[in-house]
Amino acid sequence: MKNFTFLFYEILLNNKTKFIMKLFLPVVLFLLYFNQELKALSENCDLECPQGTYTLSIQIVNPILCNGGQALLRANVVVTSGTVTGIQYSWSGGGNTKDVNKPSGSYTVTVTSTNSASQTATIVVSQPSLIGVSGILPSHSCFTDNNGQINIFDLNGGTSPYTI
Repeated sequence: MKNFTFLFYEILLNNKTKFIMKLFLPVVLFLLYFNQELKALSENCDLECPQGTYTLSIQIVNPILCNGGQALLRANVVVTSGTVTGIQYSWSGGGNTKDVNKPSGSYTVTVTSTNSASQTATIVVSQPSLIGVSGILPSHSCFTDNNGQINIFDLNGGTSPYTI
């Protein structure tokens, strides 16, 4: 192939560029070959790359503070040995990123990689109960006087501390 390539360029190129092509063509061919080898290596990394290991956990980054809200969940992948490549996430209820927003419920994330076994983690996300108010005792002299007050005897649910 080497002789054919040089012959091809000798026919197509004039005499001034022949010398330059003969000098640089082997370098160009080597770089093209090397690039193809790297591409093949990366595509077959699960066969040729050392298998890595990792741990998987789910963190509640932002908990649900109000009834009906959502929590920010994060899949934490910690590589414990080797190399872990091509990490992909799949959350129950939808989502394929490291971080997802989810309402209360039970969620599972499955993490797969190109050169390691897949792992699964599960978490239960809770939410505060609805705010309940009892024992309201309104007191005012007249509806239009703007001098009323409310006495609350019991406030429960929600997320304390409460600001009134």
